[in-house]
Amino acid sequence: MNPIMTCDNPTRYLIIGLPRSATTLVHLTIMGHPNVAALTDEMLVLPFFEKGLSTFTFGNEEPREKEMGHRAIFDAFTSILADEHTTHIGAKTCAQTPEQAIVLVNALQNHLPDLKVILTVRSNLVAQYGSLLSARFSGAWHAWNAGAETAKSKQVKFIRPMYIRYLLDCLDTMKTLRTLHASHDVHEVVYEQMSEDMQGHFDAMYRFLGLDPIPLPQQKAKKVKAPPEQYIYRYPDMVDYASRIQDLHDNGQVPGRLRAVQKWVNKSMRTYYRLRKRG
Repeated sequence: MNPIMTCDNPTRYLIIGLPRSATTLVHLTIMGHPNVAALTDEMLVLPFFEKGLSTFTFGNEEPREKEMGHRAIFDAFTSILADEHTTHIGAKTCAQTPEQAIVLVNALQNHLPDLKVILTVRSNLVAQYGSLLSARFSGAWHAWNAGAETAKSKQVKFIRPMYIRYLLDCLDTMKTLRTLHASHDVHEVVYEQMSEDMQGHFDAMYRFLGLDPIPLPQQKAKKVKAPPEQYIYRYPDMVDYASRIQDLHDNGQVPGRLRAVQKWVNKSMRTYYRLRKRG
């Protein structure tokens, strides 16, 4: 840990969620607290949470090194910007796939059991998917950045197989992430509720972490956002379909044909990215 820190046993936290569920907003805001030090950029689930210390070695560590590796690296990375006022250190990460969610949960349960977890949840998966596609097409990834309002005025259309895959991946991922409630101190933040009362929800997050609440920066308190029905093609139909998929998932009744679509799209996307990487 950073030797400037005077706190011998800081509170450790991790912000997790799906992409486009406000993990960045929550992360950067909490990072701005005077008693917090955090890794500025997003921490990748892979390879760190899977391999720990072996991320940087040939994997021949002694058992004790393997056991303590995740904690040592987490502390080193998150305390880089720490100072004498730091009492809390943390980071944020997004589980991009159901498989990554399993890796993340296993690592936290086996190696980082005392982390406080803030889990961001976006109830409207249609809006979340539209936001993701809009960001990919425009390059405007955050709603408070210049150009975000213009980007979300352009209509986004969902491709059915990709949409099915997205919904099932999200539902599978969140089901796994929520198992952390059984092993960790977890605070869930619902995107839609937070958007209605930013200060109140951040005050609750600060208290959850054991921090004194502070006023929000103006650019975070007033996010720019376009209603999803304005830029998502056939929005009501997409909402209805997502609702039916979620009901099936909640009851463990997802048809095999939909799982087959999910598997096929994921396999195709892995092949595409592998070939693109080769050039």
